[in-house]
Amino acid sequence: MSSLEWDSVGKQLEDSCSSDTGKNHWLLVLASSSLTFASGSSFFFFVVLLQFKLLLLFKLLLAFFLDTSFLSLSFVHLLFFQLQSNLISHVSLL
Repeated sequence: MSSLEWDSVGKQLEDSCSSDTGKNHWLLVLASSSLTFASGSSFFFFVVLLQFKLLLLFKLLLAFFLDTSFLSLSFVHLLFFQLQSNLISHVSLL
């Protein structure tokens, strides 16, 4: 994916997480992501998607157990995008 596509994905994630239905939307993304990989996506995309699934699960668990809002965990969200951009730059160097 190009940098512009990653920016678009990040913007969509940001917009949907800022709405009240953001949680439900990303749970649906988790449920349908295995279909995306099965339809011919690259291994690299699968690794990034797996990272995203783990991050979202972590955020949901924190929000549930700490009784905080989903959006107050934005520092985790920012950390994920930093890790993702590092992964992209390492792969593009190969």
